[in-house]
Amino acid sequence: MPIVGHLAENGLIIGDDFREGNISQSTRNLEFMKYCANQIYQGFPSG
Repeated sequence: MPIVGHLAENGLIIGDDFREGNISQSTRNLEFMKYCANQIYQGFPSG
């Protein structure tokens, strides 16, 4: 069950997770969302 995180405004893919087997679609969604948010904020300078 693949899951892809993207920014709709500009079409950037910020994360993907290709899960093995019959894993539920809701498994580890919060962790995936945190990962995607971290990917976004890494690109911005601090301050």
